[in-house]
Amino acid sequence: MRLLVILFVFFTTTIGSIAQEIRPTVVISNRSNSNYVSTIQNRLKLDLERFISQKKWGGQIRVENAKLDVRYYLSILEQKDEQFRAVLMVEAFRPVYNTTYKTLLFKLIETDITFNYQANRPLIYNENQLTSNLLTNFAFFTYLALGYEGDSFELYGGSSFYQNANDLIARAQTLGAKGWEMRRSGTTKYRLTYEMLSPNGKILRQWWYQFHRMGLDKQYESNIESKSMINEMISVFFGMNKSLKNLLVYRRINESKKIEFEGFISSDE
Repeated sequence: MRLLVILFVFFTTTIGSIAQEIRPTVVISNRSNSNYVSTIQNRLKLDLERFISQKKWGGQIRVENAKLDVRYYLSILEQKDEQFRAVLMVEAFRPVYNTTYKTLLFKLIETDITFNYQANRPLIYNENQLTSNLLTNFAFFTYLALGYEGDSFELYGGSSFYQNANDLIARAQTLGAKGWEMRRSGTTKYRLTYEMLSPNGKILRQWWYQFHRMGLDKQYESNIESKSMINEMISVFFGMNKSLKNLLVYRRINESKKIEFEGFISSDE
C-alpha cells in the first residue's frame, strides 16, 4: 500500500511539472523612484511567474525543454498606495529544431498599463469574470505568444490561441482600462488579433509557417538548402503587396525579425 502511495505521488508530481506550456521570466524595474516599489518588486515577480507557469493555457503537455520561453519586462512608472502605472514589454522565443538557437517570435510593447496590487494578497484570475488589468494583460500576450508559436510549427496552428486572445478583449471591456479598445485602427490589441484571423492575416501566417518550418527548422538537414529557403522567404516577405504591408501584424513581424533577417542576408554577402 505504501509503495502505491509513493508511485501515485511520483506520477502526479511528474505530470504536474510538465503540464504547463510556458517558461516565464518576469523582470520588474522601478522607474518611479518609489521605495515601496523596491520592497514589493521580488514578490510581484514571483506572483506573476507563478500565475503564468501554473495556468493551463492550452491543455498541452510539455517537457521542460519544449516549453515556450516568454519574457515579460514590467517597468513601473508611478505608484500611489496600491495603484500602479507601468509599461509592459513582452518577448517570445522558440527553439529552432535540433539546434541551440532560439528565434524571436515577437517583441511587443504596451505603453500604459494601470493596475492594483497588494503584496500580501494572492493574485486571482478568473477568465470569465476579469478583475485584474495586470493579469489580463499578461494573459493576452501569453495567448498571443502561443499563437505565434503554434503558427510556426503548423499551418494555422495558432488559431485557437488568437481566438482566446480575441475573446479576452471582449471580456476585458468590463475592466474600464486603457488598451482594450475594440477598434481596427492605431496599434490596438484588437487590431492585432483581428488581423491574425483575417484573410490577409492568413496569408502572412502561411509565410510565417514556411519561414520557420521549411527554413529555420530544416538547417540540421541541409544548411545550404535551408539558407536558400530562408533567403527566399525573406525576399517574399519584403515583396508582399501594399495591402499586406499596411497590416499592423506585418509591421510588428518586421520589427521583431529585423535583426534575424539582416543576419541571414549579411551571411550571404
